[in-house]
Amino acid sequence: MQKKYLTGLDFLRVFCMGLYVILCYSLPLYFAESYKPLLGFSAGTLFCIYGFCSLQDETNLAERIRRCLVAFSICFAGYAVLLMLFCRVLYGTFFPALDARALLNFAVLNYWPTLNGWPGIVGQSIWLLQAALYSVLLCALFRRCRKWDWLICIILFVFSFYSGDGAALCHFNLLGNEYIPGNFLTRALPYMLLGRIIWRKQQKLCAFHPLIWVGVVIVGFVLAMAELYLFARWEIMIYSGHLLGFIPVTVGLCVLALQLPSPREHSNIAVFVKYYYRWLYYAFNPLAELLSLFGLFIYKTYAQYALFYSVISVLVLITVAIPVAILSVCKAAKTRLCLAQDRVSDTVEENELDALEALLEQNDKEALQVQQQKLQQAAARMKITNSSMEITDSQASLGWIGEFNKRKEEQDAQAAVLGMNSERFSEMEEKYSEQVELRKTVADLRAAAVETVKEQTDRTRTAASLGKRNAVVQNDEVLISLLEDDGPKQK
Repeated sequence: MQKKYLTGLDFLRVFCMGLYVILCYSLPLYFAESYKPLLGFSAGTLFCIYGFCSLQDETNLAERIRRCLVAFSICFAGYAVLLMLFCRVLYGTFFPALDARALLNFAVLNYWPTLNGWPGIVGQSIWLLQAALYSVLLCALFRRCRKWDWLICIILFVFSFYSGDGAALCHFNLLGNEYIPGNFLTRALPYMLLGRIIWRKQQKLCAFHPLIWVGVVIVGFVLAMAELYLFARWEIMIYSGHLLGFIPVTVGLCVLALQLPSPREHSNIAVFVKYYYRWLYYAFNPLAELLSLFGLFIYKTYAQYALFYSVISVLVLITVAIPVAILSVCKAAKTRLCLAQDRVSDTVEENELDALEALLEQNDKEALQVQQQKLQQAAARMKITNSSMEITDSQASLGWIGEFNKRKEEQDAQAAVLGMNSERFSEMEEKYSEQVELRKTVADLRAAAVETVKEQTDRTRTAASLGKRNAVVQNDEVLISLLEDDGPKQK
């Protein structure tokens, strides 16, 4: 399914990227401290939009990782070359003094190496792309944890607060760093997960009135100002990039961008905002550093340099906007021309198809007439063949009647013979059944006779045994009487 192109998010990207440029290169610090911290929501909003557009489908993560890796490699190589050129101009050597600590900070904390405290060196903006790459890799590795986005997002926001703005409250210290600025854990990953949550709930969120989300943005800015005021009053202000008030600001701006009526996808303004924020991200850091280096060599006093530095961000925005506007107009015109050509070709194809259909209809009519003639001829032939078949059938039927009668007589004779045989067979079956019954009765009589003989033998045996017992008893009695008679004589 083709995804709907949302131009409102591109407008918000351009707006946030412009604010990020002003945040990095703006008026002198003594004049800008009052408003610059409030522009810190721009980076988080950029990551939220990226998460909204990139983490929708898990099957597309491999392509997103590949594109991020290619863009990061190109930017890293280009910024490294420019960094060596700056080192050559400023310090007379092509290679900056790097140690293991600087490399570790770049790999883990996304710190771009600086040169002897130089306030803003080329390549510092690469942390945005590096953090996005790390976050997409983590989302690909832990893709089964999508249902825990809310919990992970809350944990990371709490960690970013206590490792950034509230670092003094918990005495944070990591490798000698008192706080952690924007990197993949404190800025990119939580806001990208927030963007994915907004993508899931966009229908419910967009159902609310836009004024409600304007109120949410205002409430977020009020909370951020309250945090800044309280931290400044308690004298624990260390870093102001992870304010909790930026979260409702980001959510409100993203939903308002989704509710914004988008222009046509191939209009000039749509193509301009589509390419402007990308080229602005790639070019603003080197361009601003070149302009600041130019002003450093031209203006001798600090006041002149500060006045020139205050308009660097505006010069960068205008310098990037002019060629992108020209290219976007050309790109939009080319796209519209291709679309017009496609429409013309479509109309030509439709006309050709209509002509072909008309020809086919004419050919179909002619073919139908030819087929009707053929069918009429075939019908006439069929009538002739049917009449001939009827004649042959009548002739054949006359020859077959005699044979049929003969066969019928033979079958009747066979049936009579079979009927007689069946009657004989039934008589034999009845006789056989009578014989079987007689045999069963004889067997029963034999069994009864055997039983009576057994009973008689048992009776004779019992009688004989009783007679023997009586004779023995008589003999015993005779012996006893004899013994009784002989007893006194012996005494």
